[in-house]
Amino acid sequence: MVKLLKITVSYLLVIALFVLISDSPATAQVSFTMNEGQFLANNPGLVFQDFDAANVPPNSGVGCLVPVNSASNDICFVPGAILQGLEFFPSPGPPANSPDIVSILGEDILTNNNPPNVMSASYFGQSLNIAFAPNTDTLGMTVGCLLGQGPVGPGCSSIAKIEVYGAGDVLLGSTTVAVTDLVNKFIGIISAQPISRVVLNTPDPDLLPALLNLRFDIKSASNVPTLSEWGLIAMAGMLGLAGLIIMRRRFVI
Repeated sequence: MVKLLKITVSYLLVIALFVLISDSPATAQVSFTMNEGQFLANNPGLVFQDFDAANVPPNSGVGCLVPVNSASNDICFVPGAILQGLEFFPSPGPPANSPDIVSILGEDILTNNNPPNVMSASYFGQSLNIAFAPNTDTLGMTVGCLLGQGPVGPGCSSIAKIEVYGAGDVLLGSTTVAVTDLVNKFIGIISAQPISRVVLNTPDPDLLPALLNLRFDIKSASNVPTLSEWGLIAMAGMLGLAGLIIMRRRFVI
């Protein structure tokens, strides 16, 4: 009888542990900051990636075949110029009969006031994607916007939207930030779930999203089981039942 009760209690505890692990979609698990100094102080040792290796002349630009990654070997980058595990590409794809590229732009391209060697999408309406393999959980970016040849006048001032995706391409969180063609707005991202991809876009059809550099943690983030509300309720019930069984066993004995 005692042995049976012990097995019953153990069985109930195992069930409770399974119920505790929630596989519900991640919500409110991403935090954003624009305080670059504090972000870097809190997260030392991040690796750094810029696009200076492309060395584009002022007021000029080059198209880089996508995906841009550590194996890229074209007019933009030699192999190894992009860190292992990073990949850049636009979305959606290019217009008909156009090359699938992202652009590296030189200083003061067209009527912009951008710094040298900025990466951007190449066609209006495109977003700039940054993929991580292995995933990361800590990321800082310097972003902005660039004016193409639209009718809006010199330079740009707009809102950029940043979307953070995790495993299974699940949206973990998003934010908006005011940006200009100076491409000097920092945004730091900390996620409780692994980040597989970040998307940068601008709502203005005459502007292109731009990226100056990024810092990230190269360690793969691990999924930490979270407790759901129902999981806690079930756990309390299971433990209560287990306690009653133990008390009954002692009373009978």
